[in-house]
Amino acid sequence: MAAWNQRIADAGLGDEQALRAWLAGRWEMPVTVRQGDAGLDFAGPFVRGDRTDRHLALAWGDVPGDGTLRLFRACKFGLADIDPDLVEDALRPGRRLVARVRLTDAPGNPGCADLAWSVERAP
Repeated sequence: MAAWNQRIADAGLGDEQALRAWLAGRWEMPVTVRQGDAGLDFAGPFVRGDRTDRHLALAWGDVPGDGTLRLFRACKFGLADIDPDLVEDALRPGRRLVARVRLTDAPGNPGCADLAWSVERAP
């Protein structure tokens, strides 16, 4: 927890309100869905993994002076396990699939195990 708090302090996010704003990120990632003999398959510039382990990834890291990324946290959002009916609903015009994830656990430590998929109207 001390390292996590130091990263927050280094980012200039000393108060709880600023921390919550920083953690309330939003990312949009285009995904192509194909129906095949083996079921749904996912592709796109952000989709990773083989056919049985398609997923999106979200990673956090530090970039020191030498420009290399030092990863300190990552989340893997599995696509193969999403209910196919939910995906079909998201493919309708004006709809999109949304993943919501809590990036911290109850004590405030980094986490990403609390993931929920839903379908919403596209903006």
